[in-house]
Amino acid sequence: MGNHDFFDSHLRRRRDQFVNFSDASMARGQNQVRMRRHVFQDRQHLFAQLAVFVQIIHRLLGDRQLLGPHK
Repeated sequence: MGNHDFFDSHLRRRRDQFVNFSDASMARGQNQVRMRRHVFQDRQHLFAQLAVFVQIIHRLLGDRQLLGPHK
């Protein structure tokens, strides 16, 4: 049962570390995650817009050579 005591003390120590984490740093961490998610979504959106823009230009010009040969 010595193994059990080890896990108990380990979990208790981890919980104490977590509780000792300041609220400010917790909030900062969540904000960073939120910011990262926004940046990722913005980038996806930008690429989608860019693809549409390129297609429109391509159709308007009707010049197949513009973006290289198409099979």
